[in-house]
Amino acid sequence: MLSETAFNNNQKEIGLILKPKYLVRCFVLIVAEIEMIFYSGIMFGLNSLLPILKENGFFHNQFNRTYDNANATSTKQNETFGYILITGIASCHLFSFPLGLVMDRYGIKTTKLISASSLLFGCLLFSSCFLIRDILIFPAFVLLGIFAQSICICNFPLAILVPKFQNIIISIFSGSFSSSAMMLTFVLYAYQRGIDVSTSILTIGISGFILMICSRKFLLDKVDRIKAKEILVTLNGESDNRIRNCKSDSYLMTSIMKQENYKNSQFPRMKTILRNHYFLFQLFFMVITFFRFSFFLAQLSVQMEKNFSDDETKAKSILLVGNYFFIPSVVISPIVGLMIDYQKNRVSPSKDQEAFYKSILKCFGIPMLICSLANLSMSILIIIPNEVAMYMAYLACTVTRCFMFSLNASYIISAFPRKYFGKLFGLNITICGCVSFLQYILLLNNICNLNVVNFILIAFSILSFIHPVILLLN
Repeated sequence: MLSETAFNNNQKEIGLILKPKYLVRCFVLIVAEIEMIFYSGIMFGLNSLLPILKENGFFHNQFNRTYDNANATSTKQNETFGYILITGIASCHLFSFPLGLVMDRYGIKTTKLISASSLLFGCLLFSSCFLIRDILIFPAFVLLGIFAQSICICNFPLAILVPKFQNIIISIFSGSFSSSAMMLTFVLYAYQRGIDVSTSILTIGISGFILMICSRKFLLDKVDRIKAKEILVTLNGESDNRIRNCKSDSYLMTSIMKQENYKNSQFPRMKTILRNHYFLFQLFFMVITFFRFSFFLAQLSVQMEKNFSDDETKAKSILLVGNYFFIPSVVISPIVGLMIDYQKNRVSPSKDQEAFYKSILKCFGIPMLICSLANLSMSILIIIPNEVAMYMAYLACTVTRCFMFSLNASYIISAFPRKYFGKLFGLNITICGCVSFLQYILLLNNICNLNVVNFILIAFSILSFIHPVILLLN
């Protein structure tokens, strides 16, 4: 799943295996899951803290001097909170490619150190916002964005420790990423019971830092000792007697070897992949779904104010409840992996490797259609000023998020040589991050009418159906 350099050092980095040391592998994956579910995507839960931020006067004085109307001041505050989330999301994805290069060149332990440090200093700045200056929340979310991406780059490749279930494991990690947004909701509940927000956020940062440093030092050192000759041989396209003697895994290894050899012959260089329609359509699909998903989160506070202008209490309640809809991500995301693995297992091996390759990619068609449908539903439902419609929009957002990132990682692994995964995944996500900067303009009410933007995004969301339809008709 990593690039060529990383794979050449796999015995030292993630020790992929097919036989002994199952306990070590399981423990490594369990710790990785704890990191994902409690820490990875905490910045996405910002909307649940908006009442506290307003109560503490975040960005109130700046706008209060400019606007005499309290409603206008509140609107500008909501826009600013949207910009904070956009900043975190853009940071998360803009740094994907550089972090992928760090992973490829220096390995998982160095990337893990960057991840742990970003979480600690991000939470330190976030907690300082309540004591020093509210503007510190912007660099805090830049660091939390870097952390979110780096922890994914560290943990997603660990899924191949269990090759038969790698798509399911990636999906579980992806779902846990979404569910971790609930951590800021717990911060809100702690605040309501008298615990200072700064204390809660700093606790998250310190505990996460300690966990990741310990896993980096002890668990990854244990994994280092596991030999990976079987997988390394597969990736190099060589034969090995131990593979042939392993009856339970010989068929799997032969199939993987043939697929990898075919992909290496079709995509000998990165340039070949970047010009290939399978990559370009996936990039187009990812940009559309990601942009709509991230703007949904960024526009929520402004949209709630618009939809429920006569009932501020209901608007706050809907914003708070929204994070609960991320909890089912842990259940929804594995469905993606199960769907893909189930369809892959039904594909009969063929001597025609091109036909076999296309059949494998066709397995992504149905899950992508579901993702596109959820993405379109989210775009439509958010403009309806109805409480039930908003809850349905939250659910559609959760489904989009679960399918989108799981599909992207699994698709890149399946469609292209594994040695290019780090660069391709990073490039794909970084481009999405660059496109995210358009959201700053779309959120300005004095430039763009929000209803007009919503209708444009509905039309834009329809374009996401192109890629899955092409795969299914392939």
